[in-house]
Amino acid sequence: MGVLNGINTQDRCYFFRPTFAGGTLVCQSFAGGTGGGDGCIARSIQRWERDRAVPQGQSRELLCQALHISPEDLFGSRSSIRVPSAEIPWCVPYQRNPFFTGRETLLNHLHTILSRQRNATLTRSCALSGPGGIGKTQVALEYAYRYAQDYTAMLWVGAEEQETLISSFISIATCLQLPASQQSDQNKVVAAMKNWLDTHCDWLLVLDNVEDLEMLKEFLPTANRGTLLLTTRRYTVGTLALSIEVPQMSLEESVHFLLGRARRINPHAPFNAQLDHRPDVATAHLLAEAMGGLPLALDQAGSYIEETQCSLEDFLHLFQDSPLQMLRERNVYADHPFSVERTIHLSLEKVRPGSPGAIDVLTICSFLAPDAIPERLLTEGFSCLGPTSQTVLTTPRKFNAALKELLTYSLIRRHGQTKTLTIHRLVQTTLKAGLEESVRQRWAMHVFEMVNQAFPTDQTSMEVWPWCEQLLPHALFLIRQSDEETCAPATRYALLTKTASYLAQREQYAKAETLYQQALLLLEQTPEALDVDVATLLNDIADIKRKQGNYAEAEMHYQRASELYQQMPPSDSVQATRPLCGLACLLTEFGRYEEAEQLFRRILHEREQALGSEHIDLALPLEMFATLCFRAEKYSESRELAQRSLRLQEQVVGPDHPCLSTVLCTLALSSCAQGRLNSQETQALLLRAIALQEKAQGVETAELAALLNNLAAAYIATGRYSEAETLLQRALHIQEHTCGTETFRFAFFLDTLAMLYFKMGKYSEAETSYLRVLQLFEQLSDATHPAMRYPLTGLANLYVRQGKYQEAHELLQRIASLSEQNNKTEATVVLSPLPAIDTKTLNLFGFTWSE
Repeated sequence: MGVLNGINTQDRCYFFRPTFAGGTLVCQSFAGGTGGGDGCIARSIQRWERDRAVPQGQSRELLCQALHISPEDLFGSRSSIRVPSAEIPWCVPYQRNPFFTGRETLLNHLHTILSRQRNATLTRSCALSGPGGIGKTQVALEYAYRYAQDYTAMLWVGAEEQETLISSFISIATCLQLPASQQSDQNKVVAAMKNWLDTHCDWLLVLDNVEDLEMLKEFLPTANRGTLLLTTRRYTVGTLALSIEVPQMSLEESVHFLLGRARRINPHAPFNAQLDHRPDVATAHLLAEAMGGLPLALDQAGSYIEETQCSLEDFLHLFQDSPLQMLRERNVYADHPFSVERTIHLSLEKVRPGSPGAIDVLTICSFLAPDAIPERLLTEGFSCLGPTSQTVLTTPRKFNAALKELLTYSLIRRHGQTKTLTIHRLVQTTLKAGLEESVRQRWAMHVFEMVNQAFPTDQTSMEVWPWCEQLLPHALFLIRQSDEETCAPATRYALLTKTASYLAQREQYAKAETLYQQALLLLEQTPEALDVDVATLLNDIADIKRKQGNYAEAEMHYQRASELYQQMPPSDSVQATRPLCGLACLLTEFGRYEEAEQLFRRILHEREQALGSEHIDLALPLEMFATLCFRAEKYSESRELAQRSLRLQEQVVGPDHPCLSTVLCTLALSSCAQGRLNSQETQALLLRAIALQEKAQGVETAELAALLNNLAAAYIATGRYSEAETLLQRALHIQEHTCGTETFRFAFFLDTLAMLYFKMGKYSEAETSYLRVLQLFEQLSDATHPAMRYPLTGLANLYVRQGKYQEAHELLQRIASLSEQNNKTEATVVLSPLPAIDTKTLNLFGFTWSE
């Protein structure tokens, strides 16, 4: 690959033309004294400079001698480039784009379709469709240069209006040396051109920037003897051609194109190899994302960076501060005549006169996240809009008509299967920037209210989760973009808490906590905020912190919430005891079972007094209490509490709700510990609980990890070691990616894995796991946690099996000390020889709750 003056010489015509003053300098160098063949040589050079042909023979040798460049550097290898043949009529007014990047899949797909049509003698026509600036013309141009040898003539017509069509036809007729080209009657020239197309075969006619399909039909040939390739903003072109949508550039293509256009890399050298030496690659990624994969915007940015020699970071800051101004910047010498801003406005101007309702739909979309906008949000969220918008959104025929107008000029994309819309982010930027400030604020408030009204308040039923999931990206987008001028505080608070609640249910705890903290800050800045609202938020934040293993901060928030409730008149026993439930769970986690039991009994007593013994608000404290009793080895009471909780919950949510999974697990293990279920029945109940979680959540959650851990423990008890190991590895992986490894829950799962390794005879792996469990317990508690006896006992058994009696003796002393501190009676310790102590197989650890 040759390079001349820093430019790849395979793209010779684009750079030599200005250097050689319009194709005369090289020709003049051959204009005398070399014999009668000089005229042929000069014509060959002229065709090369116009990219019509590659010089051969003597012309090739003399050109290389005159320029002092080798044939390989000047022309490239024959295998690396395909150029138009000298015999092919070449009527293309544009040079090949030296910065053309990517689009390989699209070009190959287009070539395959057109080739198949030619072989099958079908209608030979395709239309490249997409919004302005997406690169339709450049793709067609690259196709023309790349596949010129497949056609007998390459013809290009500007088709945006009748005058340009006629002008292009006259130019082509002149290029083809048709006799009618000298006619003053333009209609005769057009007729002659149509006749030429009808009587010649296998040509390619590019119709660039088609706007009016009816007008275009007057210029098309009647015989099906060649290939038509259209470029158009219209989403569909009816039966005229097969429509192929030109997509946005991928992120990698965008970065490659941007850096090449800004002259920061050689666009023709291997891309990845050049990135290793560029410190601004991360900024290039951010800038490419901001441009949304729109080639015109990337070209505009690259051109600005090249001309001003500013850094990519400087341009990014300029774009973030003044996006509309930067979208207006355009080099007057650029191939594309308009800036991004002007290109988008041209499309908007086409829509505005005929369909104000379409502009309203587009404006709503401009204030939402650009992708996957639910049509249902627009058609059901109209109540806060004006009468014109309401009419369009509530009448299916008018709504479809509005979308048709927007689709015609590729201002949106519609996805029929998902019933969603997509809008390019630069269309959003341009449209919003063109609104007066007061109008922009009014639309922003309307859209914020639309999403808030659409987001369900009651999210306990998993039937609303798919709808919440559709609204989630738009709620988060609006929350990030909003300020005091674009939404009322009450509306912002409502959307913050509803979105946070949904994220918490889907165990996206970090995101949920961030939103809850924003809501709390908003409340604290509102003088008229009620203490009950503050207490509720504090409790929600405490729940999130507990589930993430941040126990100290969780306890602080529970205590603060409880203090606020105590200062209020006794009106709602459920709300008042919510922080007590959280504190009881914390006590359970820390192994302070007696304190936790006293607190649970107090909670149940207060709720039964206020609500009765069959109210659903008793179900969750009963479930929590059942788990506590299991851990305290009170299996009979655990089973009774679990059965009662399950009955209350099933009466409200039915038998298939994922909220039942935890209580099913508790019931299974407590019943098994009592001998009321055999191992197969226990495992079946655990599998049911897992199936409920997997079906509902659709993702791997911390609750699912806890269920997998307990099923693994059940498998260990029946010798199904291989299956147990698979389950435990999955549980540990989920836990690591949801809440991290520095939690009690991770320690419980690791203890189960250590027990498995011991039973499998993998003593080294078992010892490593047990030691890590003990380290976590000591790190997270005061080393008196009752559950520490499980890894201590397991490790003692391991040392006995290995004959390490001294190490085992020290561990047994720790167990005895731990038992005394927790007022529990343990079996007599025999020092030598040390017998194996029964290791607890079925643990019930790792679950979280919140009301």
